[in-house]
Amino acid sequence: MTGRVLNARERYLLSTYQHLMTPADRMVAQALVGVDFAVEQIPKSVWRRVWIDLPGIDSRNRWKVPVQICLRLLQNHRSEIKGALDGI
Repeated sequence: MTGRVLNARERYLLSTYQHLMTPADRMVAQALVGVDFAVEQIPKSVWRRVWIDLPGIDSRNRWKVPVQICLRLLQNHRSEIKGALDGI
């Protein structure tokens, strides 16, 4: 992988709070959970489907997308998530 590995908090957010995500974010998160968080193993069909909704996707730096999803999730839903992250 050309990027970094997702940490435990990011994995927790991506797997637990999919119901709070936008449809494009949810699709990437579900694909990540399905491939055990290995960004390089997400099928190209998923990237093609979310390309319009996530214009910041850079084909060389796809590892940044899960981090961006987590940041959006925390920005938009911090109050719902706040207590759960303390134990991780």
